[in-house]
Amino acid sequence: MKKYLTVLAVICFLLLLKTPVLAAEDYPHFDARTSFTVQDEDGNETIFMGDEQSVGTYSVDHWSNSKKGIQENEYMTDPDYQSLGVKHVLLNLVLNFCVSYQNGQYILTEDAQISQYRTLVSQLNSQGITVTMVLLLRWDDRSSMQQLIYPGARQPGHSYYALNAEDNVGRSAWLSIFNRLMQIFGPSGSYVKNWVLSNEVNQYGPTAYNYTGSSDLNTNASAYANAFILLDQAIARYNPSAGAYISMDHNWTATDTGHAGKSFLDAFIGFMNSRSPGAGWNVAWHPYAPSLRSSSEIAYQDKVIWNSPGITHSLNTRYVCGSNIEVLTNYIKNNWGSSHRVILSEQGYDATGGEDLQSAFIAYTYYAAQYNDMIDAVMFRAYIDNPAEEGLKLGLLSGSINELYGAGNRSGYIQSHKRQAYDVFKYMDTDYAYNYTSSCLNTIGAPSWNSLISSYTGPSSNDVIFEDVNTNDWYWEDVKYSYQNGLMLGMDADTFGGGVMVSRAQFAVIIYRMMGSPSVSYNSAFSDIASGQWYTNAVLWCYNNGIVKGYGDSGIYGPANPITREDVAVILRRYAQYRQADVSKSASLAYFADVEDAHAYASEALSWAVAEGIITGKENGRILAPISYTTRAECAALITRVDKLLN
Repeated sequence: MKKYLTVLAVICFLLLLKTPVLAAEDYPHFDARTSFTVQDEDGNETIFMGDEQSVGTYSVDHWSNSKKGIQENEYMTDPDYQSLGVKHVLLNLVLNFCVSYQNGQYILTEDAQISQYRTLVSQLNSQGITVTMVLLLRWDDRSSMQQLIYPGARQPGHSYYALNAEDNVGRSAWLSIFNRLMQIFGPSGSYVKNWVLSNEVNQYGPTAYNYTGSSDLNTNASAYANAFILLDQAIARYNPSAGAYISMDHNWTATDTGHAGKSFLDAFIGFMNSRSPGAGWNVAWHPYAPSLRSSSEIAYQDKVIWNSPGITHSLNTRYVCGSNIEVLTNYIKNNWGSSHRVILSEQGYDATGGEDLQSAFIAYTYYAAQYNDMIDAVMFRAYIDNPAEEGLKLGLLSGSINELYGAGNRSGYIQSHKRQAYDVFKYMDTDYAYNYTSSCLNTIGAPSWNSLISSYTGPSSNDVIFEDVNTNDWYWEDVKYSYQNGLMLGMDADTFGGGVMVSRAQFAVIIYRMMGSPSVSYNSAFSDIASGQWYTNAVLWCYNNGIVKGYGDSGIYGPANPITREDVAVILRRYAQYRQADVSKSASLAYFADVEDAHAYASEALSWAVAEGIITGKENGRILAPISYTTRAECAALITRVDKLLN
């Protein structure tokens, strides 16, 4: 896709007005490209196939039915690319490079390009990846190739051209080329399942991607239908398990970039039904936000797929994006049946507008597609930024593919250039998804994915999943409760660290969270509690309210020191007192074999904690372990019991 910048006068006019009016240039598209290539030792371009020796060093379990995908194979530069869980890949094939005219016939030249694509597709297939291929035609100075361009479009200077299916020369040539493509990339070879003819064909004008030279709706729809029928015939003959797709942008009733998508789809289907009844058409939709740009002159509502007046759930919505994709799928299902499938073959968000917005866009669009029974794939635009895309930052990584490929330490480069969207993309189709996507809900302002997508059945806040916590662990329910109630978080998004010791600073933070993190002014109560630390407010609030006291009269709190079980009991009893709970209960500690290890100052608190069932003892309940350090698993259990007691 490609949209050229508007003329300077128009830009200046819009900047002066500072209006959020969405003009066509606010939705820039960019050239579909061939797969990422590198040079071999002889300087010849070759498609990058990935670092096989590096694959599999990191294992992530992705849903077997995931529809997640990406455009191009640039992600294979990632040493651990298989851990990204890509299930669909879209490749662009520019036909000019592999079509020749020999002895009065047009043939598909099975030279280096087709050979490399066959190898790449085979490799992707072997990894369980479904391949989608977009067929594109550029201008060609060869007169023979110009005969394959739609007659009204035979002039240079445009992005991509409509195919000539208007005369016998064009029809015969394209049918022969399509037939051979289906034989090469059919079920018995390197299998391409989805074939997309041209790009965003509802657009017209100088920068159109299926240029016909005309702005007339019927002219464009008719020319496209004639070419589409030839592709469908080749698929039916040689690759019947595959499908042919019409590519369209996000405009539904809007005409920002040409014809309204709904009008073009209706006209296209009308021509298909009259000329080739029963043809197997499908739709490749591009559900971008109303504006792809993230400049300050564009209203927030036009940058996102939520809170946008142009995106509704009614049939007359201006745009169909991830948040209202059911408008498109219901329209197709209700009018022509569910056998006509949908893929979301291109979408992305400019991270210039905020990495949080980019991540929320990706997660929202993915879940809308994953839980829609009419959609088979959702392929995001970019693994890494492409400098040629008019400054748009659409990648999961910042930087450029040339930088990444040339990096001596590729893993280090990736780690330092990750955007928030990288891990959201990586984990959003795993059982750990909520740990990574809950922040996306905060960005959107929604309580749950179910509130946005009624068919959503994925992980939620009720599913606390950490890689190192299993349902048969004794502390599972305590971890679940403390996490759900915001009392304890993981050490990171997928690790709880049950055996890790809790520091005195961390425990103060937990108490502080239990009180809702109230505001507090800094004071120098402790010499080792500096202003502005992650634990400062928590320690000072607890001190100001008599819940912690530090080490005697030393003026030292010891934030980094591990906290003992008896100190936890003391602090929890003071916390209960602050909450005006009855702390008069007591139990004899004589039952515990190591009771003499407890310090006198902690005896009353330990007796109360045992009486209330907060501390139950270790090793069949006989060991109190008062001076042992408290682990995160133990902490989760203790604070869960106290929180339930007080609430």
